Amino acid sequence: MDIRTGAVIVAAENAPEGEAFRPLNELGGMTVASRVVANFRRAGITDIVMVTGFRGEELERDLRYRGVTFLRNEDHTRTQMLDSVKMGLAYLKDRCDRVFVCPGDRPFFTDETLRTMSLLKGLVILPSCHGRAGHPVLLDAAAVPAVLAYEGEGGLKGAIWSLDQPPVFAEVEDEGVLAGVRDEGEAERMLEARKADEIYCAVKVQLVADKPFFGPGTVTLFKQIDRLGSVREACAKTGISYSKGWSMIAQAEKVTGTRLILRQTGGRNGGGAGITDRCRDIIDRYERLQQAVAEYARMSYGEYFGDAGFG
Repeated sequence: MDIRTGAVIVAAENAPEGEAFRPLNELGGMTVASRVVANFRRAGITDIVMVTGFRGEELERDLRYRGVTFLRNEDHTRTQMLDSVKMGLAYLKDRCDRVFVCPGDRPFFTDETLRTMSLLKGLVILPSCHGRAGHPVLLDAAAVPAVLAYEGEGGLKGAIWSLDQPPVFAEVEDEGVLAGVRDEGEAERMLEARKADEIYCAVKVQLVADKPFFGPGTVTLFKQIDRLGSVREACAKTGISYSKGWSMIAQAEKVTGTRLILRQTGGRNGGGAGITDRCRDIIDRYERLQQAVAEYARMSYGEYFGDAGFG
């Protein structure tokens, strides 16, 4: 059975007084948050949720075309990081068997570290480098209910150590699990060390009839409709026009020969909407295909470019 893995990126909290908002800092031509997303995508993880709050609109605009589902923590000034983590976990708990959790200002971990962690079994997997635990954290689905129910002290760390089983440590030679971007000199050093990892093979998977009808943009649109209950709001979130959104929906329904969107007339923004069980099934199949293709591309890239001297 395929193991579905998702990721929750938490970037909701206010910047400390006198400091820049680190997820939006530019680092080597990309924002820090974009690099975090790219790291997960390199490992074949496509079900990525980012919880925003402080400067949320800017973050969502920066990542609008990267297939990320956004959840907004409107109470970010009065809540803790664990509350944002819980929002992301609650969204993914019925979709994923395991979920990575990572702050939005930790961009240096490698996709190889994610794969190493994924090979281990346990309620919680923590990456460890030189005897120090870092990020991201990998939670098994069996741990999620306890984390969601946790009301004690210590945030996510407290929730992890309250579980019946202690975390399993994945020993890696990846200093990126320990490094953030607060120290500018350290960030530049880590960026230089990661240059070889900047090049990789990316494949865009589309389902095509006479023309493409189902791909990353369609999936993102359907996921936002499912979350927001509105086609108009989903289009705004994904950066496409309302008419274009309906055109994408109509094309997908025509080719698949089935209803994918549940429509309800009247109400706010011209009526509510949701996605059908058939739509969820197609998304699930598509994402499993996407993951398989990404893994094949990764291995083939190593075969053909492993000795090219730049990756």
